[in-house]
Amino acid sequence: MKDIIRKLRALSGKQRLQIIRLLSTNKGLTVGDISMEINVPYKSTSKHLIRLADAGIVENERIPGNKIKYQLRLDPTGIVSAVIKAIGKRE
Repeated sequence: MKDIIRKLRALSGKQRLQIIRLLSTNKGLTVGDISMEINVPYKSTSKHLIRLADAGIVENERIPGNKIKYQLRLDPTGIVSAVIKAIGKRE
C-alpha cells in the first residue's frame, strides 16, 4: 500500500501531470526538452522527474553529452489500473 501512496503523491500536481502527458506521446525526452515544452524552469522540471522516477513512474537513461532522457515505465492508463487493482486487494 505504501508504494501506491507514493505513486499517487508523485502524480499530484499540475506540472507532473503535464510531464506524464508529454511522455505518453514522446519517448525519450531530456529535462531540457520537457522543461521547454511545459514552460517550467529546468531545475523544477528536474525535481519533478526525480520524484516521478523515485515512484517508479518514469525511467531514465544516460545518453552521450552527459544528458539523461526520460520515458514512462507504464502507459498512463496502466498506472491507474495498477492503483485500482492494489486498492481492491486491500479491501
